[in-house]
Amino acid sequence: MTEDQLARLLGDLTAVQLVLLVGAVVALIILIVKVWPLVRRFVATIDALADLPAKMRLLDEIHHEVRPNTGTSMNDALRRVEAEQIRQAEELADQSAKLDTQSEQIAGLQKLMEDGDSELSERVTDIEQTLNPRKEKP
Repeated sequence: MTEDQLARLLGDLTAVQLVLLVGAVVALIILIVKVWPLVRRFVATIDALADLPAKMRLLDEIHHEVRPNTGTSMNDALRRVEAEQIRQAEELADQSAKLDTQSEQIAGLQKLMEDGDSELSERVTDIEQTLNPRKEKP
């Protein structure tokens, strides 16, 4: 750059004014760099405040679902499911007790039948020996 071009660009600035102008620009850049995180945080806060009504509606929906009401909430449905599970568990315990009792009865009948079979077998053998004395079985 020539002196004429520099003189046209800077005009009537003196060296002191030029140094002060450069210092002011550097100070402004430093100030912007230091303040930028605060500006970003302020913008993020404003964005969060803009989303707040939608979040509040969502919170109201969640609150409605987890509190008991007329029977349509998830909480009410969960209570119905739990009550049915308890009822079914009690019914299963009753059925298991009945099954155990019936198993014992069947075991008793089977033993009685086996004992009766051996007794009947002895009687049949005795009758056969009485009718046919010649055929003795060891």
